[in-house]
Amino acid sequence: MSYDLLLKGGHVIDPASGRDGVADVAFKDGKVAQVADGLSGADAKDVRSAAGFYVVPGLIDLHAHVYVGGTTYGVEPDQLGRMSGTTTVVDAGSAGAANIRGLIDHQQRLTDVRILAIVNLVFPGIYGDLRAVHIAEASDLHLLNVPHVVRTLKKWPDSVVGIKIRIGRSSTAALGAM
Repeated sequence: MSYDLLLKGGHVIDPASGRDGVADVAFKDGKVAQVADGLSGADAKDVRSAAGFYVVPGLIDLHAHVYVGGTTYGVEPDQLGRMSGTTTVVDAGSAGAANIRGLIDHQQRLTDVRILAIVNLVFPGIYGDLRAVHIAEASDLHLLNVPHVVRTLKKWPDSVVGIKIRIGRSSTAALGAM
């Protein structure tokens, strides 16, 4: 069998298979084709040494802000993924019910990283920047609309995995914890 990429001699940790030790990992068409000891480099288009490195399944970042252009805190999900081995991110409240569609339908199209979202209880999500424009987004009770959030959870059940409210002086002012 020919491979697109062969990683040789990395420390493979794969909880699903119970593997935890040095092995070779071969890829074909963007997927793992084989994991074994002593795979031949002659069968691969590209061979790279992974000695001294861990080789793991794609990681999940449980708290990120990847809504680039939708919040001042947004980071590029593909850059995050390449730097950290992350294949799935959970965007932790960048978008609210007012703009969650942009994160799910539009931002997801721009990246190979899978995006799951925690919808912000604040209708427009995180829209201030602590350094340039300070807005305690959750200090106005008019922006906290539970029915809109419930509709959002029902509309995107495969993408929206939770609800976020930032609590503290910077986001809730006098309404929250100090």
